[in-house]
Amino acid sequence: MPAGTRPQRSGGAVPTPSQVYERGSCPSGVTAGLTRVIFAGAEGGVGAASRPPQPSASRAIWQHARQMARLHALRGASTVDRNDAEAIVGATEWLMREIMKRNNLAPEAVVSCIFTLTDDLDAEFPAVAARRLGFDHVPLLCSREIPVPGSLPRVIRVLMHYYADDDHEAKHVYLGDARNLRSDLEAAQ
Repeated sequence: MPAGTRPQRSGGAVPTPSQVYERGSCPSGVTAGLTRVIFAGAEGGVGAASRPPQPSASRAIWQHARQMARLHALRGASTVDRNDAEAIVGATEWLMREIMKRNNLAPEAVVSCIFTLTDDLDAEFPAVAARRLGFDHVPLLCSREIPVPGSLPRVIRVLMHYYADDDHEAKHVYLGDARNLRSDLEAAQ
């Protein structure tokens, strides 16, 4: 529909899905003052080829992120030599610090962390270490790893979800004997 052309109503108070109203051409009963209102057609999609207008910086009530961020995920693991609360917390802190350092992350960017422990570790929750590092407002979950016969013992694993720039490349972190779990990533360590 050409700009400035008043769309035809379908008879009811609700416009048809394909109608587009430009500023000043909204029929009465439809919210006026909008720059552009676009209704998706039955075939789906919005149909807008351009971004909506942005408020000037001096009048903006919200700000755009400097670059579009997306959700990322990374894996990490470490081992401990004994089933001891201090050992579990210490290894988890080391793992989390290395993940944050290598990926240039802060706890505020983290969405959630899922920790797993092998069956031979039950003296402490790995989440205790994460909380000490500032993950107070991040959902943390601790769970058991599947006890596969012959698997590496005394392993703490983490799956971390976080926001970073589109061009960010996740750096997975494997420490101690856990390096053997992902030898394909050893070159990146």
